[in-house]
Amino acid sequence: MFTRLMDRKIDTYDSLNQMKLFDMLTSMAFRYIGPTEGQIFLMDMEGCSLAHLMRVNLVHLKKNMFYVQETLPVRLKGIHIINVSPITDKLLSMSKPFLKKEMIDLIHTHSKIETLFDYIPKEALPNELGGKAGTFKELHEKQIKLAMENAQYFIEEEAEIADESKRLGKPKNLDNIFGIEGTFK
Repeated sequence: MFTRLMDRKIDTYDSLNQMKLFDMLTSMAFRYIGPTEGQIFLMDMEGCSLAHLMRVNLVHLKKNMFYVQETLPVRLKGIHIINVSPITDKLLSMSKPFLKKEMIDLIHTHSKIETLFDYIPKEALPNELGGKAGTFKELHEKQIKLAMENAQYFIEEEAEIADESKRLGKPKNLDNIFGIEGTFK
């Protein structure tokens, strides 16, 4: 699974929507491909800036890291990050407190694209990265088309998830996410 910013404008960047999109794409892959030996996630950090990083909500990040580690319906074989910059280090620093050691061990950063080929075959990569899977634009349009074809499925899934009557235990809020008793005022 490959992810990169297609729209780099700061005012339109929403980290929560990016996390939701990740979940949608993972669900679609699981739905169409079925169970696999595992998946590799490739993140292209080109175009990410400190301003993007400042828009990441730590509560959302923590919840997403829990989801990826504990409930993701696929086995992660690796997380590879290309076009690394000092921003990448800051993002990893923000994420590490929420990650288990096993997850940290799956993360690989690549300052040169050639080192990525030891983990991912060239044929599976976008053309712009030396691969043969299609251009960024073609792959993006293909994913949008697939997401639109599955829109009703995701609408129904979201309604099912939002039904608090089916939640086990008590609802989560800021008080118990951080282990603090009482309320914030």
